[in-house]
Amino acid sequence: MKKLYLLIATFLFFNFSEAQDGSIDTSFDTGTGFNSFISTVTILDDDKIYVGGNFTNFNGTQANFIARLNSDGTLDASFTPASNNNDYFKIIPDGNNKILVGGFFTTYDNTSASMIVRLNNNGSLDSSFNSENGANFSVQDIVVQENNKIVIGGVFTSYNNSTANRIARLNSDGSLDLSFNSGNGFDFNNSSANFDTFLQFIEPQNDGKLIAGGKFSNYNGSSINNLVRLNSDGSLDSSFDIGTGFNDSVFAAATQDDGKIVVAGDFTSFNGTSVNRIVRLNSDGSLDSSFNIQSGFNNSVFNIAIQSDGKVVAGGNFTQFNGAIANYITRLNIDGSIDTTFNIGSGPDSRVNDLGIQSDSKIILVGDFNNYNGSQNNKIARLNVDSTLYLDDTINQKQFYLFPNPAKGQFTIQSNNTSDIYNICIYNNLGQFVLSSKQTVINTSELTSGIYIVEILTLKGKVMKKLLIE
Repeated sequence: MKKLYLLIATFLFFNFSEAQDGSIDTSFDTGTGFNSFISTVTILDDDKIYVGGNFTNFNGTQANFIARLNSDGTLDASFTPASNNNDYFKIIPDGNNKILVGGFFTTYDNTSASMIVRLNNNGSLDSSFNSENGANFSVQDIVVQENNKIVIGGVFTSYNNSTANRIARLNSDGSLDLSFNSGNGFDFNNSSANFDTFLQFIEPQNDGKLIAGGKFSNYNGSSINNLVRLNSDGSLDSSFDIGTGFNDSVFAAATQDDGKIVVAGDFTSFNGTSVNRIVRLNSDGSLDSSFNIQSGFNNSVFNIAIQSDGKVVAGGNFTQFNGAIANYITRLNIDGSIDTTFNIGSGPDSRVNDLGIQSDSKIILVGDFNNYNGSQNNKIARLNVDSTLYLDDTINQKQFYLFPNPAKGQFTIQSNNTSDIYNICIYNNLGQFVLSSKQTVINTSELTSGIYIVEILTLKGKVMKKLLIE
């Protein structure tokens, strides 16, 4: 009996939030969400979220093409961008409490701003960033280097009327940095004016080098297909050898802590080896054969992110991975196999355009979808991760407790605010469900004597588990 009460005391000392990997985080409440697709998402250190896309409304409030959300999913009303009719493809902080925004536009707030602007924290135009004529076509990605210089990539072929084929580096004031040695830049089949050629992303590495991918067959006179690594000054890093490279577009890359690089896109082969839309490369550009994806994805992978445990989250337009159903998002183990603990149910009902990982490891995904696993989530959702139990700082022993315990036919849940409770479920010691209630006074007279687990779900999606003796 002493061991039993020791077990109970140990269990009740902690309050945990448990959520299955891949399930919707119901504490992230976006209401009716966005009225059209989201192209890009950026998560800040404080877990506020920038999104850009084709929307004009968020949860009944006007929000034209760019918005900032609080960490709980509500609109941050302190960010009031101009009501422009723009397409935004990349939004990143510049490290000085401002943001850089790239896309396909020529004005911002009735001011000339070609394809890239810098905004103040409130959404107003930062007039100190003078890009003059800017890029002549869309900016798809932006990277801020440690020296505050800004590398941009996209479909453009010039910047401020100077030749800049799909890549350029800017000074912090928006002027072109002529010391960035990209030469003739990127082209496809030696046709630099071909706007089917593009640089989709730039991935900075810890040593200052840049991984860049998209659709191209040449960089500054060197034949190379769809992925390169550049030195910090823009010159080609010849130590990164991918052979014949990829047979189709590369959309994303992420670098592991060990320097290996996970690459995803629309390709079906790498250097003559069949690899359907995802692959891992060694730091020298060679194929990492230990990453065994077998048949891979059945359609495009648009974005990937690496969790702190090394698992890879992938989003895109696919519906299968290795022949198994995987609707638009999935998670892979370190060896490339599908992570069966990541349970998305039916998942989103349309493609995932972008995703990111918060500081608490939860996953934000955005795209064209209206539902996630049967629940309405218009264009944005947040997923729980890690099937381990997390300490829940929002719920503590003083907020929720049971009495009497042992129950003797009835018990009451006492709380500082019982209106926070959404549902209460009781399970036996085998984990089998026995009853549920939305009332705080629960009749247990039909339960046999024994130990039960009481699970309390709050309106914010938090879960507390307590032991009950009957």
